[in-house]
This record gives sequence, structure tokens and C-alpha cells, in this order.
Amino acid sequence: MLPFSYDVSSKKLKVTGDYADLENDIQQLNTLSGEILASKADVPSPPSKESFDKKLSHMAQKLHESAVSNIKTGKYPEAIKLLTTGLEMVNRRPKYESFQMTLSEMTIFIVTRADAYMMNGDFKGAFNDADLLVTLLPSIPDNYIRRGVALFKMGRYVDAKNNFERGLSFDSDNAKLKKELAFVLRKIDEENGEL
Repeated sequence: MLPFSYDVSSKKLKVTGDYADLENDIQQLNTLSGEILASKADVPSPPSKESFDKKLSHMAQKLHESAVSNIKTGKYPEAIKLLTTGLEMVNRRPKYESFQMTLSEMTIFIVTRADAYMMNGDFKGAFNDADLLVTLLPSIPDNYIRRGVALFKMGRYVDAKNNFERGLSFDSDNAKLKKELAFVLRKIDEENGEL
């Protein structure tokens, strides 16, 4: 017998038995098939700029603008809530829409939220967002600055140093990275009693 069954009423596959490794795959399959069924088309149209939901982009942009306005006035928790809502909105896009365009929208929200977390003193939140940015866009030096500063603020100086050095491997002339690296090296020497 197969380790899954089909529920006619919900139009979803269900894992039966102890097959935890299959549950994620089945959930993803259910998400995709649900979105295809909702589109009322046999096959979704290929992703393109024309098929990208511009109303959703406009709403997301308005949320981002409101969040930036809150950041400028020092209302960081409100900004973080707006950015989280905007990120959730972008993540709800149909899975067959252009991922390249969705990724672009997502990164704008994650970058801004990482900065808002940092300004709010939530260095774990800033680290998590910066870590995601490094994973999604590993060749952008500013992402290493964000992650390195968050690590520094959490007292993880060697990890911060490694991030600044990694960022410099992508842009060896980056003045901000050089400044942060010099600062963390001085802090490491201080911690080791060498100053």
C-alpha cells in the first residue's frame, strides 16, 4: 500500500503512516496543485513581467513606504510589524509567478527589516534577516556588514570578523567593511589582553 491517500473533499494528498520525510514534499505538492486549481487554467501561464500581480506589488510598496516612514520617526516596532506583514504578503504570491521578481520584492523587505531590528536593538532578529540575505544573495557585501554588525553586537567577535572578511572577498575596496573589520580586530585584541 502507498504511504499517502487522496482526500476528495479538500483535493489534497495526505501522508498515512510514519513517513515524516514525505510530509514536506506532499505539503509542497498540495500548495502547488491548490494554486493551479485556483487559477482555473489547465496549465498556468509561464512566469513573465506581464503576468506578475501588479496590484499586490503596489500594496507591498505602500507597506514598505509606511515602514520606512516609521523608521525615520523612530517607531521601530511598528516598522518591523509592517515589514513582516509585507513580507508575508509577498510570500503569498502564487508559486508559479516569476521567482526572480518575487525575490527582488522579498529582499527589499528583509533588508529594511534587518536594519529596523538593528536600530531597535534586536540583534538576533537583525542577524536572522541578515543571515537570510547572505543565503539568498551571497555576493552582496552589505549583507555581510549587516550580519557582521549583528554578530558583533551579540558579542560574537570572531564570527563578526569572519563575516567582514568574507564581504571583503567580494569587494576588497569597501570602506565600511574595512572600518568594521578594523574595529572588530581591535575588540578581539582587547579581549585577548593584547592592547
